[in-house]
Amino acid sequence: LKEDLGDFAYLTYNDVFYFMMNETLYSYNIITKNLEVLATNIKEQDYVFSKENSFLAWQEKDDTGIAKTITIMDLPTGRKQQVTSDQGDNLKLLGLIDNNIIYGYAKDSDVYTSLIGETIVPVNKLYIMDQKGNMLKDYSKKGYYVIDASVKDNVLELVRVKKENGAFVPAKADYILNEEVKQEQTIMVTSRVTESTLKEHYISLTGGTELKKPKVVDTAVTVINDETVLRLEERDLSSAYYVYAYGGIIGKYKTAGEAVQVADENVGVVMNQNLQMVWRRGTKRSIANIDLSEVVTTSGTVNSYEACLKMIQALNQGKRLKQATVAESNAMLHASEQIGATMVNLTGATLDQVEYYINLGRPVIAAKSNSSMVLLVGYDATHVTILDPDNGAKNKMTRKLAEELFAGCGNIFMSYVGE
Repeated sequence: LKEDLGDFAYLTYNDVFYFMMNETLYSYNIITKNLEVLATNIKEQDYVFSKENSFLAWQEKDDTGIAKTITIMDLPTGRKQQVTSDQGDNLKLLGLIDNNIIYGYAKDSDVYTSLIGETIVPVNKLYIMDQKGNMLKDYSKKGYYVIDASVKDNVLELVRVKKENGAFVPAKADYILNEEVKQEQTIMVTSRVTESTLKEHYISLTGGTELKKPKVVDTAVTVINDETVLRLEERDLSSAYYVYAYGGIIGKYKTAGEAVQVADENVGVVMNQNLQMVWRRGTKRSIANIDLSEVVTTSGTVNSYEACLKMIQALNQGKRLKQATVAESNAMLHASEQIGATMVNLTGATLDQVEYYINLGRPVIAAKSNSSMVLLVGYDATHVTILDPDNGAKNKMTRKLAEELFAGCGNIFMSYVGE
């Protein structure tokens, strides 16, 4: 339950409890016992929470993955304000930096669908604003678009693409340095050493501070006769990946690739919401090869991604595999329905990590460019075996070249779990 609550849960001074569960934002008044649904279909990447400034901001997407509004709510008061897009524009919430909101606008005409069916929203104008709506900074570079952002050590990294021959291709990242405003400390903990007390710590206050005797309130004896369990409406579980290590769950993640990275660092395992084993740190065979029952090549009606799915479907014909009912995206859910198993998006994992699947006899789909996918069907100590649907050929590539090729495309990998 703790992991399912995610990174957001907040109790106000007047006993209103805000929390996120199964992609639904709730407000629960503990005194009146009133439960209200504030928003639905809110995935982890669709909201930001500032604990220091006590506000939550979220975007609500439609079925196509497009957002037209961003809502900012002051949690102690419950007051809301909205940022809306103009006609022909879309909004994208990108994160927080120094408790300020990062978001941007994208043209309808620029939104596109990736090779695996996911909606990509390229932002051509980016803004940073505070929770009151005051604009602090804007960013735009002609010909470049922002598709993601991350903050590390007070530096905002922008993942960008650019247009070439009418198509979006990866571009060099850009960076924005956030200028921190240093606030003078009014309360400090200092220490001193004397012969009688040795080292002692004390609180240092600014001049003019008046100290008053704290008010002491005795706890009242309360007998609770009402049921204290809050029962939520049953909803479909959102896709989630749990990392188990050191005798317990150490984290919940929205993508399998992110969970695999953490599990690898902590010698753990990854499970999905259906308690299926997604990945585990351990030994694998030094050599593995998968014999496909059918080779499918690209054509005017079948692209390389679809060809890879058809080959996986043929390989698993007759096997009893558990099909996904939820996934990170509609594209992954559709792929799961096509192959009759639970598709897993391993984007962000390394080549060595995804070889776990080949070791189990499950091919791995990998991006070799922004418009073409291949199937990984074998490996040994020095080479990786790749089947290219564009020509139907099966070739070996040195591990070093393969790692460089796939890393250059963002390490986009996909496979599936068994029973």
